[in-house]
Parts: sequence; C-alpha cells; structure tokens
Amino acid sequence: MLNQNLGVIERLTSPTPSIFKTIRNISLVLAAIGASIAQLQAQMELPDWLLLAGDKSVWISGLLTALVSQLTVDYTTKAIVDATTEKAEKGYLR
Repeated sequence: MLNQNLGVIERLTSPTPSIFKTIRNISLVLAAIGASIAQLQAQMELPDWLLLAGDKSVWISGLLTALVSQLTVDYTTKAIVDATTEKAEKGYLR
C-alpha cells in the first residue's frame, strides 16, 4: 500500500503527473505575462483593459495554480522510484 501521508517537501520532490506538468507550465507563463504587464505599467500608460488583465489576481492565481500542480503526486511512479532507491540502498543493484 502506498503511503499517501507526505510532507510538503516530499510532495515537491516527488514525480508529478504529466497533465499537471502542463497546467503548471501554462500557469507559470500566465504569471510571467501578468508580471510583465505590471512592469510595463510603471514605464508607460497602458489601457485599462490591459491593466485589468495583468492585475495582481492574474499572476497570483497563476502562481497558486503552479504550486497546486507541483504538489500533486504520481504515486505509481513514486512507488517505482522508492522501490528502486530502497534496493540500491540495500546493495541489491550494482
């Protein structure tokens, strides 16, 4: 049986399912776009709709989505990695 009681650090370093990798990457791009718009606002006057789209809510939600996606664990792959690591530590794999 798989141990699904993982700490935050173990979740961050565990394998992530491919769909969540895609969601994480898209949300990081959206967060970068939101931050870029915020930086442009300081240098020039931007339209209101662009400021609304690049507001803090866009990049904060993007970062939160990326974090949630990263914390999702692929338990099947993790079980294989853990079993291989355990065998290597006991000296079964050479």
